[in-house]
Amino acid sequence: MDHDEWNDIFALGDEADPEKRAEADKHLETCEECQKVAAGFALFKEALLDDRDEVDDPKVREQVLAAAQAQLEQRARARRLRWILLVGLLLVAVGAVFSWRATQEDPIESKLRRMEDDVQTGNFQGARDGADQVLGLPDATEAQKERARRLKERAH
Repeated sequence: MDHDEWNDIFALGDEADPEKRAEADKHLETCEECQKVAAGFALFKEALLDDRDEVDDPKVREQVLAAAQAQLEQRARARRLRWILLVGLLLVAVGAVFSWRATQEDPIESKLRRMEDDVQTGNFQGARDGADQVLGLPDATEAQKERARRLKERAH
């Protein structure tokens, strides 16, 4: 290896390939030039890691904290907005279901109306058949069954 390669290994320090680092350490024992370079890299790394004399600028600290606080508030607003939208969509969906259900006609009431039409138009057999069907339905109310009986009597 030449000195440029040794210097690369010294610059990497502990991050260098362990085998190459072992070779470099062996070379370091005999090469005065590389000893100076390696010592320089060690001092440089130590200086980079030494932050004892550094003083944080209070303005920078305040700006960082203000930016972090603003981001937290923005996230909180976004979270509240998502909940509001979710609740709004849920209310729209529930309203749509109730609206749809309100437009759905009771099939028994529909049949009773057809039976009334049958009686008025003279289709008595259709009215009697419809009445028998309504009277046989377990979910027909007593009022609906009574209405079917009256329509059946009128169809005779």
